[in-house]
Amino acid sequence: MVIIPDQRIIHLKSIIHIHYRGVSMKLRVENFGPVKEANMEIKPLTIIIGKNNLGKSYLAQLIYTLLTMKQVQRPRRYAYVRDIWRFEPLWRMPYPISTEEIDKIGHRIVKEKLTEREIVERITYTIIQNYSSIAGKILKSLLEQTFGMNIGRLINLNSSNAQMECKLYESSTLLISISNKDKIEVKLNLNGDYLERLEKNVTTLIQKIRISKRTPVPSIINLLESIKGYLFRDQVTTCIYIPAGRAGLLESYDTVASALISLSPVAPIRGISMPPLPGMASQFYDIMLQLRGESGPLEKIAESFKDLFSGDVVLKSMPEPKGKVRITYEFRLGEKESTMDIIHAASMIKELAPLYLIIRELVRPGSFLIIEEPESHLHPGAQCKLVSIVAELINKNVNVILTTHSDIMLRKVSHLIGKYKLDKNMDSLDPEKIAIYLLKEADKGSITEKLEIPEAGLLEEIPTFDEVIKELYDEEISLQQEIQSGE
Repeated sequence: MVIIPDQRIIHLKSIIHIHYRGVSMKLRVENFGPVKEANMEIKPLTIIIGKNNLGKSYLAQLIYTLLTMKQVQRPRRYAYVRDIWRFEPLWRMPYPISTEEIDKIGHRIVKEKLTEREIVERITYTIIQNYSSIAGKILKSLLEQTFGMNIGRLINLNSSNAQMECKLYESSTLLISISNKDKIEVKLNLNGDYLERLEKNVTTLIQKIRISKRTPVPSIINLLESIKGYLFRDQVTTCIYIPAGRAGLLESYDTVASALISLSPVAPIRGISMPPLPGMASQFYDIMLQLRGESGPLEKIAESFKDLFSGDVVLKSMPEPKGKVRITYEFRLGEKESTMDIIHAASMIKELAPLYLIIRELVRPGSFLIIEEPESHLHPGAQCKLVSIVAELINKNVNVILTTHSDIMLRKVSHLIGKYKLDKNMDSLDPEKIAIYLLKEADKGSITEKLEIPEAGLLEEIPTFDEVIKELYDEEISLQQEIQSGE
């Protein structure tokens, strides 16, 4: 939680804009975990492949952290009396600027006869600096929550600092520097038209101060509030991370949910200490606890999971503890129907159940869905079916990021790209909406290489995957030759 100084605050709403329905995010990373250098453009479907321990999860969790900065809730205890200091997502959070700062600027306008341009530049600089400072504090906190360690330990072992550049849409760029001393610096650069808009509205602010020759706080507050609607197009979205190992996490869901719901209200009174959970596991349980078995706008797409289940996964409310929901698997065996607790279901069911429930209820057009190793415990046929479901989500404006070791899923993606050239329907993929990155070994860490899929959708060779297949083939030929020579 970021602690804001206890002072009277007026604020200018953020003009940063992430266009979720036409996502545009560019990310450059240096010396972060196992990654030496990564250059990525996030598309509606972004796939990261590569061998183990090269940083696929590091990149996926970093992207998640940057996207969920906008979901951070602000502490209410430092509320301004006019209730303008509300709970706001970070990417819409105010640029804090104290009334004392505005007072000083107003006095200098009158007494020192500074030019309007000088004053505009000074206020604009203060706003951006204050935003950068708060963004750095929040990002530090979020990175430590996500990765479950101090940020200094996220640095590549061959370096003393990590650098990141994150460009969101066309509005802003965040320059981030993390040192192995647990320090972080964030610099915000507003791009093009957005900086001009900010300066234009600051000019209006200055003119009001000049006319009154003092700080007209109510007028400034009203002016700054009005800027919210003018500069920020409200695109509310959700970013959900579904980690690897979700089958195991789901097996513990019943115990964790019961403990959290039953003990949370009385834990402080009884002196009960809740043991910490890894960041992504905690986020996973938090999302699962939001499920109530309701239907969202993408229910029809989610229904496709039932073919994979040969049944259904159902949420049932429990009378005790209040708020507890049990997950069961309903299936049909011949002409008989049966139900079992999800923990007794097949591993495939437990792997896919969270995807099914979350997509059916929580995912909306514009949402981000990050899935680690979606192929886990899935038969090749089920992997292909899952890719078709993902394609439907993409075509409903859901943004999906996958980390995978499955050449089958990648080849299915390439076939849907080829299908797009023949028939642009829900079960095909526009190549312009897809980015595939290979993490490969390099000196002192891994680097990214962008893979291009031809419009025809024919992948001649998939790095790392086909290498193993070729090795197996060569081994088989060699073995046969040795057997034949021995006979």
